[in-house]
Amino acid sequence: MRGDLLFEISTPHLRSHQIFRLIEQTDVSALKQICNSGIVFRALMAQDILFLQDAKCHEVYFITSGTCAYMRKASPHCEERESRTEGIGEKAWLSWVALWSLWTHVGTGEAEQTGEVLVVQPDTVFQSIGRCGDLRDIFEEYSLAFYQRLVSAGPPSPWPDDLHVPFTDYGEVVMAMGSKEQKLIGTMALERLEASKWPWQGISLQKLDALQKEVFSGRCVLIENAEGAAERVVPITAMRLERDNGDVLVVMAKQQEGCEILPEGKLPGAKQKAGEEPVQAVRRILREQLRPFSGAKIFKSDREDVVETSHKFRIRTKYIRVIFHAALPSGCNPTLTKLHGCRHHVEVLPVKSKPRGSLPLYEESFLLMEGNNRLFCAWVSPETVDFFRKPDGQKQVRQWTEHLSLDDERHLT
Repeated sequence: MRGDLLFEISTPHLRSHQIFRLIEQTDVSALKQICNSGIVFRALMAQDILFLQDAKCHEVYFITSGTCAYMRKASPHCEERESRTEGIGEKAWLSWVALWSLWTHVGTGEAEQTGEVLVVQPDTVFQSIGRCGDLRDIFEEYSLAFYQRLVSAGPPSPWPDDLHVPFTDYGEVVMAMGSKEQKLIGTMALERLEASKWPWQGISLQKLDALQKEVFSGRCVLIENAEGAAERVVPITAMRLERDNGDVLVVMAKQQEGCEILPEGKLPGAKQKAGEEPVQAVRRILREQLRPFSGAKIFKSDREDVVETSHKFRIRTKYIRVIFHAALPSGCNPTLTKLHGCRHHVEVLPVKSKPRGSLPLYEESFLLMEGNNRLFCAWVSPETVDFFRKPDGQKQVRQWTEHLSLDDERHLT
């Protein structure tokens, strides 16, 4: 009776992370074992210490009520140079990294008001899932992928701490796992779609079959999100390259070998390959797309997630976009293939919100090669980069591309 009660009380909180949803779907008895042996609820009063900086970490915490303060002070054992304090609210995980590594706290957690935390014992979690072969394989792959991202974290990305480890969202870690485990996780997410497979309820049978083929072929990663819905995950890495005057490099248009020129108006970027980390992806972008600018210095990275509904499958798709900021060294002036002799001059659309001089002149644009693919690039102002993301800006980019005529090599010098 006590075990059943603990299970009913704990599972709503545990389901806030997809890894526990996965355990429940695969082997509910394993989740019951975790709740019975590896979960305790701990009451906190204001100013109670949850954990101390530089202490060994043996627990994972989930705030069920109240708020906590996370304080990180400069320490010879970490890379923090300045003290900082961050407020943590309900439904937040603390020290999640301790589930996947031997961790030492790099900050102090203190209750700001009366509240409660759910405490998870990592050893019990792994003992409980060890009896199920599929779960054990998934956890081993997940642990390895998480740990690899943990040890590679650092500038230009933030250092890991008790709250965050860069690039370790559930979908990102699944992307780094083996194909067998990705298919298992994708199959479970597909089962969630079965309940809404009829056309008047959601995704059609035809689209469900097509999505299943993509999952099994490895062309698509499908997961169950924190709300329990199926979600496609697409990780993208981009580079925001700036020169001395603040202008930013954009790809105005792209042409694959033997195909028509298509409008872009975006930063140089690429989808991450299976098992590839964002830092590895940005190095590939420099090597394959931006060879003339290989001397660029990366100084920071930002995270930007975009959630849209897939036009093809009509399901939620999450684009995990990591943007690396880089600057060209002073005086860097690589030899570039300029665009000349375009047959038309673009007439800009009368858009009031358009930044002055937003569309680059053809004679100031240049060509970069990515294998046999052509990238038509230009330097534009930061305001123009933002403008190109809006509908009016996209219209301008399309018009610029339509007037770009390069029928032969005479237009390139």
